[in-house]
Amino acid sequence: MNKQQKIRSFADLEYITGRCKRILTLLSGGLDSSYVLSELAKYEHCEIIALTIDMGEGVEREDLANIAGHFGARSIVIDGRESLPGRRYCQPCAVMRNTWGCTRSVPLCPGR
Repeated sequence: MNKQQKIRSFADLEYITGRCKRILTLLSGGLDSSYVLSELAKYEHCEIIALTIDMGEGVEREDLANIAGHFGARSIVIDGRESLPGRRYCQPCAVMRNTWGCTRSVPLCPGR
């Protein structure tokens, strides 16, 4: 597996975690991202950072910290409204985000 390949299986995940000391994953607090976090927690030699980007939907920081802490990860919440000024979700992106949460890449469409 090279740097340009995506992680598509647990074997790929194991390969990557065997070669790094720190992993960043996205955490929405939902079932999918929490499951990914639980799988990453199995690799105890890696520091896990669970990142949440708050786009103004009312993120429960304490809940996210509890979920991350349960799996030995550090929770970081970034205010996306400040980090990504002048951008908002276009309709297809908003639908994708509501459907898939933070476990998929979600494009931001400037100025729509």
